Amino acid sequence: MYVYQLTHVRGVEIKVIGYFGSWKKAQQVMKKYRSQVQGFKDYPRCFKIKKLRVNQDDFYYGYSNLYNTYELLIFGVIAICICLASVFAGEYQNGTDKILLTTKYGKSKGVTAKIIASYIFATLVFTIYLIFAIGTIFSMFGTDGGNLPIQLSNILSPYALTFFQSLLYNIVISYTVLFGMVGLTLFLSSKLKNPMTVLVIDIAIIMLPVFLSIKSAFGILNKILFLMPYNAIYSNFSQMVSYKLGNIVIDLPMMTIITYIFMMVIALICAKKTYSKHQVE
Repeated sequence: MYVYQLTHVRGVEIKVIGYFGSWKKAQQVMKKYRSQVQGFKDYPRCFKIKKLRVNQDDFYYGYSNLYNTYELLIFGVIAICICLASVFAGEYQNGTDKILLTTKYGKSKGVTAKIIASYIFATLVFTIYLIFAIGTIFSMFGTDGGNLPIQLSNILSPYALTFFQSLLYNIVISYTVLFGMVGLTLFLSSKLKNPMTVLVIDIAIIMLPVFLSIKSAFGILNKILFLMPYNAIYSNFSQMVSYKLGNIVIDLPMMTIITYIFMMVIALICAKKTYSKHQVE
């Protein structure tokens, strides 16, 4: 099997742009870099495409590059939370709650409809974002190697998963984190009267792990940080992190799914009760 390595060589500086499954794809990316990308378009003659022979077992560039994409999904979650922050709080702010809460179904079916609409919106937007993010990587590097073990990318990984299975796992985790954060956003929106306050709290919760580094797989604080949205949105399955609930031991990916489903259910129940009991001023 052959792959095509695209590099940019300027003096002693060599930058590997990527590996591609066909000469045509490598040329397409090269043309894009030549015409659009700063730092490359000024030196159009420095590009080189080299044909490399590889063993089929080594050809997993598309999946290995996905690990760099998963982390960006958190910005999709933030964008959705921004859009949903005013679902209930916006009504308090604009005074429309005085009208809606006095209607026949304002405190029952009306609230349920808002929640359902919020989740439909979040699911559609995030799905488009996810397809674009994953599709971009696969279109550039190909989809080969999905049946290969993830240990090819991380030899210390304790998980018996293939690249394709890890992709599915990460997609499921991404949606559960999204649904949990949507639930929390709706609860905060029902509780607070200012959408901006909702948004500040959401971003603080999501981005907190950026400022607190995880030092090990042990300790209560570290295990909590692993479950925070910024860290939970993706997993490269690089280490075993476990949680003990009674006599049951649960690994990090499953604990993430359980945590955010539980958070979603509790948050939605509280959101519905809070908005329904809101006293119109």
